[in-house]
Amino acid sequence: MTSFAKVIGKQRQRLRRNLRSLRYLGRTKRTASATAAGVGRRVCSSDNTHLPHLLLLHDFVSRPMKNLAPQIFRQRLLMEGLFSIRLDQQALAAYMTGLAGHLGLRAYGLPAIYSPSGLGKEENQGYDAFLPLIDSGIAAYVWSSAHFFSIVIYTCARFNVDAAVRFTQEFFAATEVATMEF
Repeated sequence: MTSFAKVIGKQRQRLRRNLRSLRYLGRTKRTASATAAGVGRRVCSSDNTHLPHLLLLHDFVSRPMKNLAPQIFRQRLLMEGLFSIRLDQQALAAYMTGLAGHLGLRAYGLPAIYSPSGLGKEENQGYDAFLPLIDSGIAAYVWSSAHFFSIVIYTCARFNVDAAVRFTQEFFAATEVATMEF
């Protein structure tokens, strides 16, 4: 066995042990809010010392969320990526209105775009934006120094996911894009 294979084998063993420990700890107690919501577990140690709100990821991934309003159609798309253009408030506004138009979604206001302007952590500087749509909205979050964006389209009208991703990738000259429908 090569030294690389040994290292990988040891990492797998350590990961399995950690996952077993988390599952064991996760069974010791659930918060009332987590139980009511049917989501994550607050983890406690065997001596009842609480670890700070550690939510187990598998609780979110393994269970679909209950549809409380099946009569209301909802389509949601999360797009995250790395952009390579110069991005300012005007460019972000142009993207949001352009995306809505490209998808045939109708806005009933202008994009609201905010920037913390030096408040908070340096690495979190960028923009928070929202475009109200007649059928819901588009929210955008931009981390300027990391050249990273996270955009959510939430509508009660159907839209073409591939068209949204293509438009976004082209507009931002994105070097990489990841998407998730939910």
